[in-house]
Amino acid sequence: MLKSSFSAALLSLGLTLAQPAAAQNSYFFPAAQASTFDSKIPTPEQFLGYAIGTHYTRTDQIVAYLRELDRVSDRVSLRTIGTTFEERPQVVATITAPQNQQNLAGLQQARRALVDPAQPAPDYRKLPVVVSLNFGVHGNESSSSEAALLLAYYLTASTSPETQQWLEQSVITIDPLENPDGRDRASHWFD
Repeated sequence: MLKSSFSAALLSLGLTLAQPAAAQNSYFFPAAQASTFDSKIPTPEQFLGYAIGTHYTRTDQIVAYLRELDRVSDRVSLRTIGTTFEERPQVVATITAPQNQQNLAGLQQARRALVDPAQPAPDYRKLPVVVSLNFGVHGNESSSSEAALLLAYYLTASTSPETQQWLEQSVITIDPLENPDGRDRASHWFD
């Protein structure tokens, strides 16, 4: 029940973030108090130097912002899963509670055991749900990767009890660009 309400809340947050617009937390996160964000975590606007929605953010800027979140927060780890035909990195950010970050290998092993009928069933109450969010399938989707940046910021910077609970009970992976080459082709054309 709790995990299904979490999934519904995360979907609702994702849909809210996909709306176009100005770049202030009060606009993108109207229900959040300004004090519920860790000021040490840079917003996309602070990092990029422009408001989300005013520019088509390039692949290198998206990757650089996620690297910065990885650098400044113990909630985020970023890994490169490959490179594109045009040599752009393909990355996945994993966002979860710090204790889950420290035990990602153990959590992966526990999840792999789920498919082995010879293994005993785990205590599902202790095993976080894995949520995979993938953005930017088509290169000309102008808002998809912007929404990924806002979601990554929110999950990294929010100090609300609700967000803390989400991160303790889940491991969230964000692929901000499934098509980096197409994204850069479109961003260069638009910009």
